[in-house]
Order: sequence, then C-alpha cells, then structure tokens
Amino acid sequence: MRERLQKLLEWIRPRGAAAWILALIVSGPALYLLYLVAALYASRFNYPWDIEWNEGPMLYQAFRMMHGQMTYGPPQIGYLPIMHPFLYYGIVAGAGLVSGGVTYGVGRSVTFFFFVLAAAIFVRAFTRDEAERDEEGNRLEGLVSGVSAAGVMAAGVPLIQGYYDLVRPDMQAMSLCALGAVIAGAERLTKKRLFALGLVITAAIFTRLPIVFFLVWLVLFVFIRNRRAGLWLAIATIAMSGITLVILLMVSKGWYWVYTVGIIQGHQVLPERIPIAFKMMFNLVPFIVALPVLALGLAIMKRLSRQSALWFGMFMASIPSTMLPFVKVGGFSNDFLPFTVFVGPATMFLLADAARAVGPRPRLRTALRWLGFVGIAAFLMTRRFDPKSFSPTADMRNRVEKMNALMADLEGGVIAPRMTFLPIQNGHPNVRQYSDMPYLDMVWAGYTELQLGRYIEKTNAKWAIITGEEVPISAREIAVRYQLERALRATPHVLIGEFVQPRHLLRRIDDEKDARVVFDFEEPLEGWTVEGKAFESSPTPTKPGWQNMIYGAVGAKLANSYHPELRDAATGTLTSPPFDIDRPRLALRIGGGQSRKTRVEVKVNGKTFFTAQPVFLRQETLIKVVFDVSRIQGRKAQIVLIDEDPGSWGHLLCDRVVLY
Repeated sequence: MRERLQKLLEWIRPRGAAAWILALIVSGPALYLLYLVAALYASRFNYPWDIEWNEGPMLYQAFRMMHGQMTYGPPQIGYLPIMHPFLYYGIVAGAGLVSGGVTYGVGRSVTFFFFVLAAAIFVRAFTRDEAERDEEGNRLEGLVSGVSAAGVMAAGVPLIQGYYDLVRPDMQAMSLCALGAVIAGAERLTKKRLFALGLVITAAIFTRLPIVFFLVWLVLFVFIRNRRAGLWLAIATIAMSGITLVILLMVSKGWYWVYTVGIIQGHQVLPERIPIAFKMMFNLVPFIVALPVLALGLAIMKRLSRQSALWFGMFMASIPSTMLPFVKVGGFSNDFLPFTVFVGPATMFLLADAARAVGPRPRLRTALRWLGFVGIAAFLMTRRFDPKSFSPTADMRNRVEKMNALMADLEGGVIAPRMTFLPIQNGHPNVRQYSDMPYLDMVWAGYTELQLGRYIEKTNAKWAIITGEEVPISAREIAVRYQLERALRATPHVLIGEFVQPRHLLRRIDDEKDARVVFDFEEPLEGWTVEGKAFESSPTPTKPGWQNMIYGAVGAKLANSYHPELRDAATGTLTSPPFDIDRPRLALRIGGGQSRKTRVEVKVNGKTFFTAQPVFLRQETLIKVVFDVSRIQGRKAQIVLIDEDPGSWGHLLCDRVVLY
C-alpha cells in the first residue's frame, strides 16, 4: 500500500510546461490577495484625510524634519513628538524633499514600498535557497513558495485593518527585519555581509523598538552558525547603534531616549489582552499551532534546514513583538503586523523541509511539495477580503472636500490637535501644530512642565478645529484661549482605529471688558427655580471635594449638577429668573456631560431660541460659548440648565453668564 501511494505521488509530479501552469494555478490565490492589497493602496494613496488618526501627527513629524524644525527636543519648546524612533519619519521627509513636499500620498507610498520590498525579499529568500540546493525543478518551487509567503502576508489585511500602506513605521521595520534575515541566512557570512547586516539591524532599531526580539534572534542565529561572526556582528551593531544614539542624545539634549524608551516603559500592561491576541492570531491562521510541532519534529529528525530554523525563529520572535505593544494601553490591530508578515515564510520553509524529510526520492519530495502548495492555495482562497471595507466612500470623499475647503478659507491660521497635518495641507504651513496624545503620555509618566499653553500662544492661530475628545491637558489649554464659533455638521471621520471626527470650530476668545455680568453663581441662587435633585446643591465650589478638579470656571463657585451624594444619577433642571437682553451677544461657560441630555437652553416666553451642550466631552473643562442674540435684543429671556442623563458623566457645569 505504501509503495502504491509513493508511485501515485511520483506520477502526479508536475513536469515541464505543466509545472508552470500548475505553478500559476496554485499561486493564483496569493497573487489575487497581493492584487487586493495593491488595489487598496491605489484607492486611497492620495486621499487627503487621515485614514487612521495617527497618520496626521506622523506626517507632521516628517514635515517638521523636512523643514529642519526641532522634533525630539526638550518639552520646554512646547512641541512633543510621536514617541517612535526617527528613521521612518526621516525617510518620509526625504521623499517629501524629492517629490516637492510631504503629503498623504508620499507617506503612504513610502509605507507601501516597504510592503512590496518585503514580498520581494520573500521571493528572493526562497529562490536563493532552492538555487543553493541545485535540484531539478527547485527554482520554480522556490518562486511559488515566495509568492505564497507573500500571499499569506497579504491575507493579514483584515486582522491589521489595512495598515500595509498607512503612514506608520511598522511595515518599514518588518521589511528591514526580513532583509536582515536574508543576509543572515546567506551561505557564506563574509565581513561585508556582516557589516551590511549590522547596518540593517541598526536601521530597524531606529524605526520601531518592539522589533528588538527579531534583532536578538538574528544575532543569536549568526552566533550559532559561527561564534566569531556572531561576536563581530554584535560588536558592530552595538557600535553603530551606540554612535547613532549618542548623536541623537546630543541633538535632543537627552530627550530622545525619554521619548522613545522611557515613556513607553511607563505604559500600563493589560494581561487580559494576551488570550485575546492569541485568539485573533489563531482565527487568521489556524495552522499556527502546528508550526512549533512541525519544527520540533524536523529538528529531532535532523531535517530542519538552516533557512527553516532562521525563518521559524523570525516567526517566534514575531509573537512577543506583537504581544508587547498590543497588551499595553493603546494597543491596536497594527500591532499584529509582525505576526502577519513572518508567519508565511516560516510556514513555507517548514513545509519544504517536511517534504524533503521523506528521504532520497526526489519525485516523491516534489509531489509532496506541490500538495503543500495546493493546501496553502486552498487556505488563501478562504482569506479573500473586500478592499472597499477599508477605503473611503464617495460620501466620505465629498465630506473631505468640503472640510478641506473650510480649512483653506479660514484666515488667521488654524490648529487641529487631532488632525495635525490637515491645516498644513490646506494653506497653513507656517502655523505650528501639535498632536495631543504625546502630552497625555508625558502626564502619565509624571512630567508636568510641558509648556503646551505657551506653544499654543506662539502659534497665534485664530481658529481651532476640535473633536471634543482631546486629552485633558490639551482641552484645558484650548479652553482658556478659544471660544465656540459653531458646531460642524456632516464632517469626515477616520476609517480605522480610534474614532476621530471634527465637531467644533473655535475662534480666539474675544474681549469681555465691557460685558454685563448677568449671573456669576458666586452667591446663593435667588429667583432661580430648581426641579429635581441635580442642581439642589448649586452653586458648588469650583474645587468640590466629591468631584474631579474643574477647569475653566471663573471665580470660586459655579452651577453644577454633579450631586455630592447621588453623583451622576441625579437629574433635574435649574431655571433662571427673567433678565433683559440689552446687548447683541450672550456668553456663558459650559462643561461636563457627553450628550444632548446635558445642555443649556436660552428661552423667551417658554420658547427655546438657543441651545448649547458641553464641547469637551466627559471632562470637567468649561469653554466659552457665545450666542448672537441680536434677534431677541430688547426682550426678556431665561437660562435653563438641563440634566436629563442619569448615566456616567451625566452632569452639567455652567458659569459666568454675560451680555456684551
């Protein structure tokens, strides 16, 4: 029976033109997936908006580098960088210099180039391995293996939500690691190759830090092959990395290390995300549980080749490289990119070794190899995805066009802390921007002297476009300098990751020097009508002992529906006595809450003319809101504070009602 099976496998071994036809067939699913990735890139490479909210800050970092502005400098300058190493942003800046400026298209094209490079590296690794074996038909099999490995990488698009062409350093780091593996796996480890490998490792270190597991494995692999070569590589890499780091520390006055290493160490780890990560990896590639077993079996049989050991080690290094950032606060799907890149080549090399393990029967080995190709092709056929799921719709493109036109028409400069590159793109290149997330990272790490307020002052921007979900330190500094101009409707939003959508247009706060204070909430509320429990303790101190610190209030007290005992569960209304509208503008400070259930209404004879709700959601930060009340000037009005929300953050803050 066994002999009959072997004869059958030898009979179905492809030959000549049939081999090329079969190669095209079994490579078809991989080629199709690669086509889908290319189609995804083509559909959005020049889309003039953030697809993922970190794209803008990263492009702005490259923009600053291109213009020679301090990037990793002391916090005292006000600007804080995206806390990744510098190399990716430097390359995007260089591409911008060559192409005429940093744009979304430039940044995404740089990233996509490294995806293509990784695919080419896989093909090169397999074809070189087969060429070194110099066995009949192996070059074609090497080509199919490389394409299949690239196809498995492309199949990861749904898991990583299409990050292969976004403005992120991850793909560059993975391509450099793959290039390092090709160099480390060369048949002869010459000094020239070791020097090149040291350069590649150094470049990878200064692209993305979590790839350190790959670099440790590469040095260890070379050391196992040749101790002298391994020591030489380790010394050369340490020297090159050390020199680069010293230069960066000198230029940044020591802050480069704080931003790229020190701050990350302080991030909270969420152990409960570990099983979630393993489940997500298993759902994409169910056969990963078999890879360690297969590698161990081949090693015991002494059939594990040098290349399989190398690439299986890269796959194993991808697990902690994925886990480390994913299990920390802020971990997201792009953290799975190391896994999606290296599971393919590891699988294909192990399958090749498994086929060769049958013994000295070349036809049987080849037949088993092709059966393996068919199995991978069948797997890839189940991993097709729709690029439209990660591409902007016609409606979204229309929203983007209108929003970009609005930014371009604003005179006097614009800042956008959560859409950092958009003002640069839309005619405000001289207005310095900032991303607010690094400030939160620094606060978490215990840094307080960040000078963000002074930095915003120096921008001298008349306008600010915000989401209302800026981090607290950013919201506070904006609130003391800007007032609400109007809410923004039907605006574009990001397609991937943390939801970011501009909701408010702010302008520099205007002068209230001649204002008439209508209500300042500093004294007991005479003439006000209280309904429900929410406002029964108002006015409360601006520093209540039962509540978080309140920012943006004027004076010592304010109206506050956060009950000292019932907390957010309390609901109710607070209605002012009638007052004369004798000036064209009515202003008040408002904060807290997260929906229209907490709001302020301006009424005349019981009819609501104006409504405002908190701008900065889920924060105790008040900002000035101004109503043009000229159409009701000369009449009597009432202010009604409404809290209808018994849930979390279901409270309203209000202070200093003035006419001017």
